Parts: sequence; C-alpha cells; structure tokens
Amino acid sequence: MLILIPFPLFAASVLPLGLKKITEEAAIIFVGHCVGYSHELDESGFPTYWVQYQIEEGVKGVRDRETLWVKRFDFQKAPVCSKTEEVVLFLYPESRAGFTSPIGFGQGQFSVETGESWRKQVTSSYPHLSEELDEIDLESFLVKVRRWVVP
Repeated sequence: MLILIPFPLFAASVLPLGLKKITEEAAIIFVGHCVGYSHELDESGFPTYWVQYQIEEGVKGVRDRETLWVKRFDFQKAPVCSKTEEVVLFLYPESRAGFTSPIGFGQGQFSVETGESWRKQVTSSYPHLSEELDEIDLESFLVKVRRWVVP
C-alpha cells in the first residue's frame, strides 16, 4: 500500500532544530550570495538545481571568497534562491550522488537583510528559529555559530 502525504502537511511536521543542532550537523557553513542557478537532469536522470554561491565568509568546510556550486534535488520545480540574495547556509554533507541541502528541510537556510540601522540582520522563515534569533545581527550570529563549530 502506498500512502501519499501532501508536501505542506509533511513540511509542517518537520522536527524543529535549534541553531546549535543545525551547526553541529552541517558539513558546510557560509555567508554568501546566490549568483546563479540552472535546472537540469543530472547524469543519473534526477531533476537537479545547480546553485552557484559567491562565499563572502566561510565558517566551516569552505574558505572566504570561494565560488561554490551546490547540487540540490529539485522537489518542486521552483527556484531555490533569487540572484543576489544574501544567505547564511548550513548544508548537509554531500550524498554519494553529490546532492546536498540545508539542514532540517530548510531550517539551515537563513536570510540576511539590512535593517533600519543599516546593520545586517539574520532572519528565518521558521518561527522557532525566529524566536531564538530575536533580531540578531550577522556578526553576533556568526560569533554564536563559531562557538559550536568543531575544527
């Protein structure tokens, strides 16, 4: 018997992760900008988004000023980022097929926005993380994350 679960219902039941757990599970953490992406089938025929990021600040697994291509499975045939969008990404280790994604079904993807005081602030679309962040600026966020990064 096959049971189909609508995606919104599935997404609503994702286990909430705290920032410490997201940091500990990530193989790659960085602040960067989405500079491009392409949608295509990979060598095995899987629908794939190749997303290119310009890394501003590498925290774990990458260096500052690198360009990184990330292979993400295309679940919804929707863009995974908008060009020039600044993000902090916490990515799983790559699978054998080369795929990765943000930790916790998107919980490991944070937006960086310029606030009223022209300070960069980190935000999340997940309410439990928004409460944990409480309008934190980017520098304070990175200090907090670096405490949990194991060298």
